[in-house]
Amino acid sequence: MVKRISTRPRLGFCGGGRGLAVHAGARLLADLADGVGLTAALSVAMAGSKQRDRGHGWGRVLVDAAVMVADGGEAISDIDAMAAQPRLFGEVASPSTLWRTLAAAGGRVEHLKEARAQARRAVWAAGADPGFYVIDIDATLVDSHSDKQAAAGTYKGGYGFHPLMAYLDATGECLAAMLRPGNAGSNTASDHIEVLGDALAQIPVDPRDTEVTVRADSAGCTQEFLKECRERGVRFCVGHPLTIDIAQKITDVPDECWQPALSADGTELRDHTAWLQITMCAHDLLAWFRRLALDGDLARAEPKRLRHCLLHTAARLVRTGRQNLCKLSQDWPWTPDLLAAHQRIHNLPLLI
Repeated sequence: MVKRISTRPRLGFCGGGRGLAVHAGARLLADLADGVGLTAALSVAMAGSKQRDRGHGWGRVLVDAAVMVADGGEAISDIDAMAAQPRLFGEVASPSTLWRTLAAAGGRVEHLKEARAQARRAVWAAGADPGFYVIDIDATLVDSHSDKQAAAGTYKGGYGFHPLMAYLDATGECLAAMLRPGNAGSNTASDHIEVLGDALAQIPVDPRDTEVTVRADSAGCTQEFLKECRERGVRFCVGHPLTIDIAQKITDVPDECWQPALSADGTELRDHTAWLQITMCAHDLLAWFRRLALDGDLARAEPKRLRHCLLHTAARLVRTGRQNLCKLSQDWPWTPDLLAAHQRIHNLPLLI
């Protein structure tokens, strides 16, 4: 018989706690979205889509959904964790309201894209402009364990989806994405061209005036896609199968001709495309949070670490001197980072 040994202090659980909040750090993402104008821009994008004026503003609903995803939520029902804390997040829509909002947003995807671009301009003007612009376009396989809409067999023998994504290398911002079934072609030029156009529309620079480079693997090595890059004034770096003949031609190029490489420090589903835009908003909120509100190791941290150390922090909500306060534990190692992040977000010149 083995004797049970525990080095942890004995601890019981009980209810009745008051004024407590969990995921308190996620409130900073909501404040950031308001401050950079994302909430207002999404509200304009959704203007006129509601039959009744009362109830939740749909721009606010979409921002709350983006905060939920950035905080680690994966299903629409996860919005309940925010709705259960009105003192922390305010009044948050129910899952059914979020469903209706996404259904309406599916017909306004282009407006949602413009709202994201408008907020990005404000973020970059506030100091997040990286100064150099390298866009990485690549596809990824997403497995599906059930027969979901548009799921199909993949070239690797799996089953699921094959979305095409575009990220800004310097900041990690998700500029564009395209939902595609699992059997979508890897080197479909029309898909790469569409994603490139959407990505360029997201950054407030003109490739003809400012150097912009797009990188892709061999899937981007098509005549149509490279022609589009040239016509848009975009430099490109794509992969290519290396045959013996090509290798010989490369080695024959004189040394003086070489230049240093750039160093960097489909079934359309309307409600699904709207959810994709929200997911990209969530990704951008985390990227903007790192660049505008954090420093040191946290400014380079992956989302999982940000959630574990900052976003999921517990707090006590109190009211004193006509002011609502979120009191963080003095023993939590990342409390100083959260306090500094709060101060930086609320000191942004564009914060109203």
